[in-house]
Amino acid sequence: AEYMGGDLYLKKKMSEYLVLSIQTNHTGLTFEEKTCGKGKEDEEEIIQFCWTRFNSTTFKNSIPTNIIIKPFSNEIKLTTKCTQLTGVTNDMLSKGMSLGNALSKLESTLDDCICIITFDCIPLTKTIPKHASIQGIKLSRSFSKFQEIQKEIKKCIPSFSSSSNIQEIIDYFKKNHQISSIK
Repeated sequence: AEYMGGDLYLKKKMSEYLVLSIQTNHTGLTFEEKTCGKGKEDEEEIIQFCWTRFNSTTFKNSIPTNIIIKPFSNEIKLTTKCTQLTGVTNDMLSKGMSLGNALSKLESTLDDCICIITFDCIPLTKTIPKHASIQGIKLSRSFSKFQEIQKEIKKCIPSFSSSSNIQEIIDYFKKNHQISSIK
Protein backbone atom coordinates (compact mmCIF):
# COMPACT_ATOMS: atom_id res chain seq x y z
CA ALA A 1 0.00 0.00 0.00
CA GLU A 2 1.18 3.50 -0.66
CA TYR A 3 0.72 6.38 1.70
CA MET A 4 -0.79 9.23 -0.31
CA GLY A 5 -0.31 12.01 2.23
CA GLY A 6 0.68 15.57 1.55
CA ASP A 7 -1.00 18.83 0.71
CA LEU A 8 0.10 18.89 -2.92
CA TYR A 9 -1.56 15.55 -3.60
CA LEU A 10 -4.72 16.66 -1.80
CA LYS A 11 -5.05 20.00 -3.59
CA LYS A 12 -4.22 18.90 -7.11
CA LYS A 13 -5.64 15.42 -7.45
CA MET A 14 -8.53 14.70 -5.11
CA SER A 15 -11.85 16.18 -4.18
CA GLU A 16 -13.73 12.95 -3.36
CA TYR A 17 -12.70 10.94 -0.33
CA LEU A 18 -14.01 7.88 1.42
CA VAL A 19 -13.73 8.31 5.19
CA LEU A 20 -13.39 4.74 6.45
CA SER A 21 -13.49 3.32 9.96
CA ILE A 22 -12.41 -0.30 10.35
CA GLN A 23 -13.17 -2.01 13.66
CA THR A 24 -11.73 -5.31 14.84
CA ASN A 25 -12.42 -7.55 17.80
CA HIS A 26 -9.38 -5.85 19.39
CA THR A 27 -10.80 -2.32 19.15
CA GLY A 28 -10.09 -0.39 22.34
CA LEU A 29 -8.47 -3.30 24.17
CA THR A 30 -5.20 -3.27 26.09
CA PHE A 31 -2.56 -5.94 25.45
CA GLU A 32 -3.69 -7.79 28.58
CA GLU A 33 -7.29 -7.77 27.38
CA LYS A 34 -6.25 -8.95 23.90
CA THR A 35 -4.29 -11.86 25.34
CA CYS A 36 -6.92 -12.91 27.88
CA GLY A 37 -4.04 -13.41 30.33
CA LYS A 38 -2.38 -16.01 28.04
CA GLY A 39 0.53 -13.80 26.96
CA LYS A 40 -0.39 -14.34 23.31
CA GLU A 41 -2.97 -12.26 21.44
CA ASP A 42 -6.14 -13.90 20.22
CA GLU A 43 -6.57 -13.69 16.44
CA GLU A 44 -7.60 -10.22 15.30
CA GLU A 45 -10.57 -10.15 12.95
CA ILE A 46 -12.38 -7.36 11.17
CA ILE A 47 -15.90 -6.95 12.55
CA GLN A 48 -17.15 -3.67 11.08
CA PHE A 49 -16.71 -1.20 8.21
CA CYS A 50 -18.27 2.25 8.49
CA TRP A 51 -17.80 4.83 5.77
CA THR A 52 -19.07 7.97 4.15
CA ARG A 53 -18.02 9.72 0.96
CA PHE A 54 -16.85 13.30 1.47
CA ASN A 55 -16.40 16.02 -1.15
CA SER A 56 -13.72 18.51 -0.12
CA THR A 57 -14.98 21.09 -2.63
CA THR A 58 -18.59 21.18 -1.45
CA PHE A 59 -17.94 19.93 2.12
CA LYS A 60 -20.86 17.53 1.75
CA ASN A 61 -20.87 13.88 2.68
CA SER A 62 -23.03 10.91 1.80
CA ILE A 63 -25.26 8.97 4.17
CA PRO A 64 -22.93 6.75 6.23
CA THR A 65 -22.78 3.04 5.46
CA ASN A 66 -22.28 0.51 8.26
CA ILE A 67 -21.50 -3.15 7.61
CA ILE A 68 -21.11 -5.81 10.30
CA ILE A 69 -18.71 -8.55 9.21
CA LYS A 70 -19.05 -12.14 10.32
CA PRO A 71 -15.67 -13.35 11.60
CA PHE A 72 -13.88 -15.99 9.56
CA SER A 73 -13.20 -17.83 12.81
CA ASN A 74 -16.38 -18.78 14.61
CA GLU A 75 -14.46 -18.75 17.89
CA ILE A 76 -14.34 -14.94 18.09
CA LYS A 77 -16.33 -13.53 21.00
CA LEU A 78 -16.40 -9.79 21.63
CA THR A 79 -15.57 -8.37 25.03
CA THR A 80 -18.04 -6.07 26.76
CA LYS A 81 -15.58 -3.22 26.25
CA CYS A 82 -15.36 -3.82 22.49
CA THR A 83 -19.16 -3.93 22.27
CA GLN A 84 -19.44 -0.68 24.22
CA LEU A 85 -16.94 1.06 21.91
CA THR A 86 -18.24 -0.27 18.58
CA GLY A 87 -21.91 -0.95 19.23
CA VAL A 88 -21.41 -4.42 17.71
CA THR A 89 -22.72 -7.43 19.63
CA ASN A 90 -21.91 -11.13 19.28
CA ASP A 91 -25.43 -11.69 17.96
CA MET A 92 -24.87 -9.05 15.25
CA LEU A 93 -21.59 -10.77 14.29
CA SER A 94 -23.30 -14.12 13.84
CA LYS A 95 -25.64 -12.49 11.29
CA GLY A 96 -22.93 -10.38 9.65
CA MET A 97 -21.84 -10.25 6.03
CA SER A 98 -18.81 -12.24 4.83
CA LEU A 99 -15.55 -10.30 4.46
CA GLY A 100 -15.61 -10.92 0.70
CA ASN A 101 -19.10 -9.44 0.30
CA ALA A 102 -18.26 -6.53 2.61
CA LEU A 103 -15.11 -5.73 0.62
CA SER A 104 -17.09 -5.93 -2.65
CA LYS A 105 -19.67 -3.49 -1.29
CA LEU A 106 -16.95 -1.15 -0.06
CA GLU A 107 -15.07 -1.39 -3.35
CA SER A 108 -18.22 -0.55 -5.30
CA THR A 109 -18.12 2.92 -3.70
CA LEU A 110 -14.49 3.50 -4.69
CA ASP A 111 -13.27 4.74 -8.04
CA ASP A 112 -10.15 6.39 -9.42
CA CYS A 113 -11.05 9.81 -8.02
CA ILE A 114 -11.46 8.62 -4.44
CA CYS A 115 -8.81 8.24 -1.79
CA ILE A 116 -9.49 6.43 1.48
CA ILE A 117 -9.01 8.41 4.69
CA THR A 118 -8.61 6.26 7.77
CA PHE A 119 -7.86 6.84 11.44
CA ASP A 120 -5.39 3.97 11.70
CA CYS A 121 -3.79 2.34 8.67
CA ILE A 122 -2.92 -1.01 10.34
CA PRO A 123 -6.28 -2.70 9.62
CA LEU A 124 -6.11 -1.41 6.03
CA THR A 125 -2.49 -2.38 5.38
CA LYS A 126 -2.15 -5.55 7.44
CA THR A 127 -5.40 -7.06 8.76
CA ILE A 128 -7.52 -6.81 5.60
CA PRO A 129 -4.78 -8.14 3.25
CA LYS A 130 -4.00 -11.00 5.65
CA HIS A 131 -7.61 -12.16 5.95
CA ALA A 132 -8.34 -11.54 2.28
CA SER A 133 -5.39 -13.76 1.38
CA ILE A 134 -6.46 -16.52 3.81
CA GLN A 135 -9.97 -16.46 2.30
CA GLY A 136 -8.79 -16.28 -1.33
CA ILE A 137 -10.09 -12.73 -1.86
CA LYS A 138 -8.19 -10.57 -4.35
CA LEU A 139 -7.95 -6.93 -3.29
CA SER A 140 -8.05 -4.20 -5.91
CA ARG A 141 -5.56 -1.32 -6.11
CA SER A 142 -8.30 0.95 -4.75
CA PHE A 143 -7.35 -0.19 -1.26
CA SER A 144 -3.76 1.02 -1.71
CA LYS A 145 -4.64 4.73 -1.96
CA PHE A 146 -5.12 6.10 1.52
CA GLN A 147 -4.30 8.82 3.99
CA GLU A 148 -3.99 8.37 7.72
CA ILE A 149 -5.71 11.24 9.52
CA GLN A 150 -3.36 11.31 12.51
CA LYS A 151 -0.29 11.75 10.28
CA GLU A 152 -1.95 14.55 8.32
CA ILE A 153 -2.99 16.40 11.49
CA LYS A 154 0.52 16.06 12.91
CA LYS A 155 1.95 17.69 9.75
CA CYS A 156 -0.34 20.70 10.14
CA ILE A 157 -0.27 20.91 13.95
CA PRO A 158 3.08 19.65 15.28
CA SER A 159 1.88 20.08 18.89
CA PHE A 160 -0.86 17.48 18.33
CA SER A 161 0.00 14.19 20.03
CA SER A 162 -1.20 10.86 18.68
CA SER A 163 -4.67 9.90 19.73
CA SER A 164 -6.28 6.58 20.47
CA ASN A 165 -9.62 7.43 18.85
CA ILE A 166 -11.39 9.84 16.55
CA GLN A 167 -13.41 11.38 19.40
CA GLU A 168 -10.16 12.58 21.00
CA ILE A 169 -9.26 14.28 17.70
CA ILE A 170 -12.66 15.98 17.52
CA ASP A 171 -12.39 17.08 21.16
CA TYR A 172 -8.89 18.45 20.51
CA PHE A 173 -10.14 20.60 17.62
CA LYS A 174 -13.16 21.81 19.55
CA LYS A 175 -10.98 22.85 22.49
CA ASN A 176 -7.92 24.25 20.70
CA HIS A 177 -9.34 25.66 17.49
CA GLN A 178 -12.75 26.98 18.53
CA ILE A 179 -14.53 24.61 16.18
CA SER A 180 -18.02 23.90 17.44
CA SER A 181 -19.72 22.40 14.41
CA ILE A 182 -17.87 19.04 14.44
CA LYS A 183 -20.11 16.26 15.68
